This record gives sequence, structure tokens and C-alpha cells, in this order.
Amino acid sequence: MTSQKFSQSLRKIARPLSVLGAIALALPTSLGTAEPARAETIIGIPHDVRRCVQRLNNYTDLTPELIANTCAYSWDANAVSRCVQTIERHTSISARNALDACRKTRRPKGVSRCVREISQIDGNSQRITEASLGYCHRSLLPQRFADCTTALVNQLEIDPAEAMDTCIDGRDRPRDLYPGYPQVF
Repeated sequence: MTSQKFSQSLRKIARPLSVLGAIALALPTSLGTAEPARAETIIGIPHDVRRCVQRLNNYTDLTPELIANTCAYSWDANAVSRCVQTIERHTSISARNALDACRKTRRPKGVSRCVREISQIDGNSQRITEASLGYCHRSLLPQRFADCTTALVNQLEIDPAEAMDTCIDGRDRPRDLYPGYPQVF
């Protein structure tokens, strides 16, 4: 009777132990053996710092120290410089102001597209363009924010500033506590 209980207990733990063993075999034997990652291998662009400096050096309102710090310390320097270039070309925002927003975001490409799309809503007016830079920079998903803003302005014909306030609002709205919130499901 005792050996039967022992074999039943062994069967109960055999499968989880075999799974743990397989996981243990898949882990590296030493954490110190991995090669350190370099930015050029992760991003896939070997000369992105050089390209960044070339792009940003064209703007007179950017100092060499600012360009050097931006290009050297950015995770994807190429994306940051393209962000500045796109915003400066398609809006009335200076390269200096664009650089501040582009280098402080996780998604510089999204920020530049967001600013460009929102600034086109109101014919590139100074008020909306400057506001869009701040809003797009603060948004975690700048492209989605731009889509929301342009849709509200185009479909509902509301003020762009009001649309940006509505789209950036990140408050949680539980359906049972906020009866004015439309139920989707």
C-alpha cells in the first residue's frame, strides 16, 4: 500500500518537474557570456550618428554642442534628426523647438507625423501648430492621437484645440460609474 501511494505521488509531480527541467536546459549556463549589445547592431543603421549630425547641422538655431549631445545620446539618432527635419519643413515650428520634443519622446517618427497632420487641419496656424507639438509629444501613441484629433475636427467641425483636449484626456471612465460614457459592448 505504501509503494502504491509513493508511485501516485511521483506521477503527480513528474510532469511539472519535467517541464521545469526543460526550461532549465534552455537557459544560458552563464549570464556573463552574452556579448554586449551595440546601438548599431540593435537599430540596424551603422552610421545613424553621422546622418543625424549632417541633418541637424543645416539649422542655424542649433548649436554644435546641442547637436553633438542629441546625436550621441539618442537611442535612434537618425529618427530624431528626421523628426526635426519633418516638423521644421512642414510647419512653422523652429528646429530648436522641434528638437526638444523629438529627443524627449519614444516615438520621434510618430511625433513628426502627428504634428504635421494636426497643423494641416487649420492651415498651419501658429496657435494650433505650437499646441500640436506639445500634445503630440505628451501622447504615448502620437499617430493615434493625430487620427483622433483630425477625425473630431473633420467630422464634428469642432475647434482643433478642443479636439486635442478631448483626445489627450486619459482618464479612466468605468461604465457603471460614469453613465454618460457610451457602452460599446
